[in-house]
Amino acid sequence: MDKILIKTLQGQSLYPRPLWFMRQAGRYLPEYQEIRKNIGSFLDLCFNPSLASEVTLQPLKRFPEIDAAILFSDILVVPFALGYGVDFVKNEGPQLEKVFLGVLKPFVKETFLKALSPIFETIRLTKKSLPPHKALLGFAGGPWTVATYMLEGGKSKDHAASKKAVFSNAKEFDQLIDVLVGSTIFYLKSQIEAGVDAIQIFESWAGVLPEPYYERWIVAPLQKIVESLKQSFPEIPIVLFPKGNPSFYGKFFREPIHADALSLESVADFQRVCKEVPEHIVLQGGLDPQLLVVGGVEMFHEVDRILRIFSNRPYIFNLGHGMTPDVPISHVEELIQFVKAWRP
Repeated sequence: MDKILIKTLQGQSLYPRPLWFMRQAGRYLPEYQEIRKNIGSFLDLCFNPSLASEVTLQPLKRFPEIDAAILFSDILVVPFALGYGVDFVKNEGPQLEKVFLGVLKPFVKETFLKALSPIFETIRLTKKSLPPHKALLGFAGGPWTVATYMLEGGKSKDHAASKKAVFSNAKEFDQLIDVLVGSTIFYLKSQIEAGVDAIQIFESWAGVLPEPYYERWIVAPLQKIVESLKQSFPEIPIVLFPKGNPSFYGKFFREPIHADALSLESVADFQRVCKEVPEHIVLQGGLDPQLLVVGGVEMFHEVDRILRIFSNRPYIFNLGHGMTPDVPISHVEELIQFVKAWRP
């Protein structure tokens, strides 16, 4: 049976529009909360294949109209597999062992593969239970974004350590990016071999760097990843999500990045996106997650506006960022019904 999301990523403009949500598996679902309270850390859940697979599938069981599951994991499993300490502290977020430029831990494929083998088992288990017309998405963080977490030791408001590294230690920072490019390629290829149908790359802090540095440490590393994946798996669609500076969207596709789709944040000028991003690039997302929290007329008005703007090209409905814990389940149900019934 055809997967509508994959057909859309291959360039077909289909109705009803395919739909999924970033962070669709998570804290807003009581069934997730039940699992989460009975297991130790967040990483314990990520590395438990049976439970991670169950969480991956929970949104589709509750909302059968969703067209894709996305692997339940985190972008920071890559530094973990590289040998750096990673922990998720309640109410604080991720905390990482800081990387020191010039003394990087090497990327050893065998060790890396062993560390992440539970994730590949999660993919295999999920594929067995996933309806044949639903897609399974794999993902990873962009090298720049993962590097910032490693240099800052966690989340950061100003990314001071990362910027200082770029501005004063460019050659050594290049070495870190090279390690992350190589390990991310290996990780994503392993996900594809395990059974995912498409890949999304989250460059969550793409808006942090000034324009002169954007090409070297954001565009070029992503280009290397995409090219390597396409050489080995030309049929696997790749979605880029560069968050933080929509004015650079066009730059990704003026450069020779052969990704298939662009995921949009909610602050983007969607009309400008349609003019600057080539028509063969599939678009995804755009709805502010807080409108899903509020629901009602405001939500439906913005959903209708987005669907009308993108009605003349292939488009996948999604949010402009991840779903938040305070989203009412009834609003998700209403949104799905609205999108699936909408026609130009």
